[in-house]
Amino acid sequence: MNRSSKAVPQNICRGIILDKEHVLLVAPLDGRDIRFLPGGGIEDNEDSEPAIRRELQEELLLEGVKVEFFCEFKIEFNQSWKGKEMLMDETNYVFKIENHGLNITETPPNCVEDGIRFEWHKLTELHRINLLPVKMIDILSNIGGR
Repeated sequence: MNRSSKAVPQNICRGIILDKEHVLLVAPLDGRDIRFLPGGGIEDNEDSEPAIRRELQEELLLEGVKVEFFCEFKIEFNQSWKGKEMLMDETNYVFKIENHGLNITETPPNCVEDGIRFEWHKLTELHRINLLPVKMIDILSNIGGR
């Protein structure tokens, strides 16, 4: 495989949706055993807060939620894409989402975006799943159900 000599920059927004010591995570339907927070790529000329609002609307039809910046972190990782190995330089903008109207006592919310589903996971058991990026396990373990 060819390896890119330069890291490919990528900006990602992620939303922390909590209820009763649980966090809402995304599971892809393509067979990969990974989980991640709702959110996605930040488009060119888009700021992180409008991006997370857009992603929540696209994935969950959530509007009018309180969005509070929580943290930012960078990671580098290798990714294979169309037979080419690339080094990714990912900046993550993480937001805490409140007034979302979702709760653990109901079935996980329906996803309006193809290829993913939502699952509630206990904050104390995140080390048992393949949550990406891995740094989110520490971040979420320290946030609690506040």
